[in-house]
Amino acid sequence: MTIGSCNYITDKGNTFIAKRRFSGMYNENSYKNTLVMNTIKGNEHIIDLSNIEKDDDIIPINLEEYFDTIKIINLETNENSLIGYVDKVEIVNDNIFVLDGSITHSIHRFDMNGKYLNDIGCRGNAPGEYAIPTDIAVESDSTIVVLDGNQLKVIRYSFDGRYIDSHRINFFAMQVAMLENGEYIFRGKNSQNYHLGDLPDYYLWTCDSSMNIKYKGYYFDHNSTGNIYTYNLLKNCNGNLYFTDVSSDSIYRVYPDHLEMIAYLKYPENKHNLEMLHPDHMKDYKAMVNNGEFYKIGDYAIADDYIIISIATPLVRIFLYNIHTKDLTEITQFNTGTKKLGNIPRLCNVYGEFYVGVESSEFSHMFMEDCIDEIPKDNLVRRIYDSTKPEDNPVIVLLHPKKR
Repeated sequence: MTIGSCNYITDKGNTFIAKRRFSGMYNENSYKNTLVMNTIKGNEHIIDLSNIEKDDDIIPINLEEYFDTIKIINLETNENSLIGYVDKVEIVNDNIFVLDGSITHSIHRFDMNGKYLNDIGCRGNAPGEYAIPTDIAVESDSTIVVLDGNQLKVIRYSFDGRYIDSHRINFFAMQVAMLENGEYIFRGKNSQNYHLGDLPDYYLWTCDSSMNIKYKGYYFDHNSTGNIYTYNLLKNCNGNLYFTDVSSDSIYRVYPDHLEMIAYLKYPENKHNLEMLHPDHMKDYKAMVNNGEFYKIGDYAIADDYIIISIATPLVRIFLYNIHTKDLTEITQFNTGTKKLGNIPRLCNVYGEFYVGVESSEFSHMFMEDCIDEIPKDNLVRRIYDSTKPEDNPVIVLLHPKKR
């Protein structure tokens, strides 16, 4: 039995296998005095979704009414820059980093015009190579960090792809990010870290530059809440770090030693029954979401003026919450000038005040082929269609909300 990709039966079995996997590095006593990150509440925004329209009654918006700038970035497509699926986008100093950890297992760097610049590292087992890039984080204005969740290491590269160094980690993690003090924070893969004492009872662990765990944060009860792996629970938005958890309905700002709640999601009645997150119900969890019996946060991003939330209902519905006016606007679909509707590109992040979305060239052609001539040429859907071929890389779309 290997530890890298199996589902375990008992906690005792998990503990034994994990201890064997980390023999020579394991010291149970070293984690007993790990400090706990405090959680502060009190001034959070309440994002009220309790009265949203039903999925079948969504009212489409006019893009120009809510966004004053719409920019499409066509990512260059060549044999070196192929992207199968966009797992993450980071835009820093006019550099676009795209992680595809699902299909091509690669990290590409583009400029703001979409020109391919270079890869960050490559697959392999040698120093400076990764088996599967699980996550990326920008460490500084010139350094990017790659988490290899398979080989259990963190690798640092320059923006132009040169290998700097790597550090071994003695735990399984799903995400990595940088704290404002320059230290690392990880979101652990709890089911495979039973060698760490009570640390798997916490979602977040901070580490120094030597990968020694200092703080643990955000406790959750295994007995009452299932472990739902939404990908981007930990997210850097414009240099600020945030965390959300499906079972908490909340978004937190993350600091080196504490978390501060900044927003709370209020769902329609009976659409987010926490009893449904009990481990006994987890086998039915996906079916409940697909049937519209359970709403959950899918992704989020935070700028200075607004919070963007995507909710699985089971449609992926996207809402724009104005931090200053507290207005909530659904931006899931928009008018195309015909009865056919367009969808806002899938949420990835923010860049300044821009909404950063991604749209599949393949899907754009697949779904719009039969009606594209009916859509005005200045429409977003038409612009994406006209500027791509089905085999092209996905496109990045930047939308700037109007001041309201």
